[in-house]
Amino acid sequence: MKEVQKESINDTLILVEHPPVVTMGRNAKEGNLLLPEALMKEKGIALEYIDRGGDVTYHGPGQLVGYPIFNLKKIMDAVFALLFITWKRYLYSY
Repeated sequence: MKEVQKESINDTLILVEHPPVVTMGRNAKEGNLLLPEALMKEKGIALEYIDRGGDVTYHGPGQLVGYPIFNLKKIMDAVFALLFITWKRYLYSY
């Protein structure tokens, strides 16, 4: 991510397929797990506590997960430029 911020590499989209895993975000509640931890372990489903918002999330085979790593400042600069051009054309159309 730091390389994208420094603009030493281009924006990146990472696409992955995870092995069976349930992640518990910062706001997760144990009561929201659909299976007891012991049964998940028996079925080969990992349980990971992670430092992100959100609750309980399952990722597994057959599910495509995308992680966009974009320089939002560059994107927002382009959006503001487009809005300015649109606004300018609107004003001069009268």
